[in-house]
Amino acid sequence: MPLLRQRSIILAKEEATEGTDASPTAAAHSLLAYDVQVNPIGERLARDPVRETLSPASILIGRRHYEVTFQTEAYHSGTADVASRLGALFKACGMSETITALSDVTYKPASSGHKSITIYVYRDGLVHKILGCRGTWELILQAGHPARLNWRFLGKYQEPVDAAVPTPTLEANVLAPPKALAASLTFNAITTFVVQQLQIVLGNALAVRPDINDTHGVAGIAITNRAGAGSFNPEAVVNATYNFWQDWINSTLRQISAQVGSATGNKLLVTCPKVAVDQIREAEREGILVFEIPFSLAFNAGDDEVSLKFS
Repeated sequence: MPLLRQRSIILAKEEATEGTDASPTAAAHSLLAYDVQVNPIGERLARDPVRETLSPASILIGRRHYEVTFQTEAYHSGTADVASRLGALFKACGMSETITALSDVTYKPASSGHKSITIYVYRDGLVHKILGCRGTWELILQAGHPARLNWRFLGKYQEPVDAAVPTPTLEANVLAPPKALAASLTFNAITTFVVQQLQIVLGNALAVRPDINDTHGVAGIAITNRAGAGSFNPEAVVNATYNFWQDWINSTLRQISAQVGSATGNKLLVTCPKVAVDQIREAEREGILVFEIPFSLAFNAGDDEVSLKFS
């Protein structure tokens, strides 16, 4: 019988020790995910010794690791000061988690103490167990749509093994994710821009650490830098309303923020305190002139170029 792609589930759990299987369970660590991709990446070693023939020599596969990509919706746990299962993913993307009693759970970038996670991906009779995962994310808020997170993780290689797909238990709010409606998008304290989409990219640099002592040649994955960025696409306005051109040529730093959701326990406020306009491109949306504005994130006091507050 063929293996069916749709019969897949993904689990993720924070590791107590980096690279040691955290043994996530379907009951406690299942994620509702979309477009799950599991890609083994092997170093392809070409061999071209001198020989009596022009026929190619066989290759070897050297160091190997995994890349895992998937999407989730940006939901909260249902209780303002309780982290959802997405918290393990944020922490493995080099973010700190701060819980304020009776109020919120906030994630900000961190420059040290990065956690790692174990990811299991079940594929209709196979399971990939990927250890020591660290990654990065992209947040997309599109008008009328649930807030979406695109995740990319790298982790250590293990050969998949045969295993039945377990029955997952999901968090309640995954079936009612907050949507980008009444989002109060604010740029430089102005709330009147008509914007179809806001995108924020954490921009972690992920380094694969070669190691001759490791069975697969990789000691682990490290987050070595960040280059946060984003974009939004307001309807074009005249300079008297707002002058994006002056922001651009002067590299003036502005704040941008938006909130999705209104129910306690299922809200997300995203804030970037310092953004610099990189470019202003003209486009159109159903005949309406719009500005496509990519921007770069900058720090305010440090490790604060983006904040995700769930409440």
